[in-house]
Amino acid sequence: DEQGVAVHAIMQDSVAQAAGLEAGDIIQRAAGKSLTRTDELVRLVQRQIPGTLLPLDILRNGQEQEVLVRFPAAPGG
Repeated sequence: DEQGVAVHAIMQDSVAQAAGLEAGDIIQRAAGKSLTRTDELVRLVQRQIPGTLLPLDILRNGQEQEVLVRFPAAPGG
């Protein structure tokens, strides 16, 4: 099942790049929650607390993988 959110591009020096996400990946689940629309992923990311990890289940080249997106703590925080 290739349901999920397609990654079209990765911004340089972003948390997505640091996590190892690549253009062409399909994000199937975030924190165990199935994703079908980009806005679901955006809302989930916006709710993350600095210093936390968000596990993503992705499909890359037909292979399922997990990547961890780290949301860095604010400088001086």
